[in-house]
Amino acid sequence: MIVTLLGAAVFIALSAWGFIENGFGGLLLVAGILGAVTAGYAFALGRPSWARFPSRVWSGVTLLIFAVLAFLGASFIPAK
Repeated sequence: MIVTLLGAAVFIALSAWGFIENGFGGLLLVAGILGAVTAGYAFALGRPSWARFPSRVWSGVTLLIFAVLAFLGASFIPAK
C-alpha cells in the first residue's frame, strides 16, 4: 500500500513538473512516458508493479493508452 501511494505521489509530482515546464503538452508527455514505463514493466515481466494492474491484459491496454498520450503530448509542445 505504501509503495503504491509513494509511486502515485512521484507520478503526480513529475507530471506537475511537466505541466509547469511545457504546459498541457508537457503534462501529457511526462505522464505518458511514466505510465508506459510502469505498464511496460508489468506487461513484459508479468509481475505486479506499484500501480497494481490486475492482469497482463490490463497492463498491455494501459501501455497502449499511455504511449498514445506520450505521442499526443509531444505534438502539443511548442517548438522553441
